[in-house]
Amino acid sequence: METMPARVSTVVELLSKLSESGCNSSFVFHNGALRCPETGARYGKEELEIQAIHRFEGESNPNDLTIVYVIRANDGTRGVFVDAFGPQGDAKASEFLQQVDDLRRGRAESQALAESPHVTHS
Repeated sequence: METMPARVSTVVELLSKLSESGCNSSFVFHNGALRCPETGARYGKEELEIQAIHRFEGESNPNDLTIVYVIRANDGTRGVFVDAFGPQGDAKASEFLQQVDDLRRGRAESQALAESPHVTHS
């Protein structure tokens, strides 16, 4: 995951800083994929990478939790997916995003194994 903007205290502040850094798109979860309303593009889990995850707790209500996923698609589109965190969140979207992260970890582990020197015994 890449370095994200300095700590921020609100979702609005984070979204503003992300936009300033070129993360200008949004994603919505629909029919088992993320869709970018700005471009109309639809992305499966293998086409996405979660670059950062930010969790926010509501100022007036600690149970008011928001999670912001910073995502890059394989075509270079950078954007955010915003959801409630916990019981109010979209369970199917959370599962989808967990699978995106699991795929990234699997690719990273496979790459590390491929780059490691092989030891053979005779």
